[in-house]
Amino acid sequence: MKKLPADFKGEEVKDRLRKMGAINPLNIHLKQEIDRLQGVMKLTKWTLTNLRLAIAGTVALTEDLISALNALFDAVVPGAWLAKSWPSGTIGAWFTGLLNRYDQLFKWISSGRPKAFWMTGFFNAQGFLTAMKQEVCRKHSKDGWALDEVVLWSEITHPAKEIESLKEGPAEGVYIYGLYLDGAGWHNKENRLVDSEPKKMFYPCPILYATGQKGSAAKREDMQYSCPCYTQKARNMINFITAFDLRTEVPPEKWILRSVALLCTVD
Repeated sequence: MKKLPADFKGEEVKDRLRKMGAINPLNIHLKQEIDRLQGVMKLTKWTLTNLRLAIAGTVALTEDLISALNALFDAVVPGAWLAKSWPSGTIGAWFTGLLNRYDQLFKWISSGRPKAFWMTGFFNAQGFLTAMKQEVCRKHSKDGWALDEVVLWSEITHPAKEIESLKEGPAEGVYIYGLYLDGAGWHNKENRLVDSEPKKMFYPCPILYATGQKGSAAKREDMQYSCPCYTQKARNMINFITAFDLRTEVPPEKWILRSVALLCTVD
């Protein structure tokens, strides 16, 4: 309970959003993410507070509290928390994820738009990418762009270790970090997909630049592998986010046969 971050204050959040531009698509996404994380934090605090009171004999030990107590004793996440949050195998990994998610949103609302985004920390990663495309589309409204014509365009830019040294974000679109390649590696110097190293299951993906382009202008000459991206290691349509284009010097069919994918987390 001592490690739980402070609650987001509704009026302060609204005031900061107004100053940042409340109708900006990414700021709307930020508000939605804050609301959902605040709900998880509220539930967590309520459960822990009532557990302490129940142990002290102040309130009745209900079935829900007994279930939460048993889960915490076994170092797993209580079912009620999982239903409102994200999958995690252990309570330690789950709580670390909560702190990291809070840190990203708090810095965004307090210090302004980050240079790069940890997409794993979003409840709605698809909504994040849609908001980004809406933002790009608005910048090109004078050029006659329509949202239904805008497609996702991506490329690898900086090595993962350079995330702390980024001086600024892109002029349009977003930088994304924290993804993992499953089934392949990445050659930083040649900027392309390569075979993964022996006994290495996952490879940290370099910083990914994602933006929107008008469909007719989004074609490329070099070969690209349309790499699916998932929120979890379990690959299904529930966990599917989108597909990012990654450069390859061999036919993309090779990576399709190897089931190469991007994952938000490998826990």
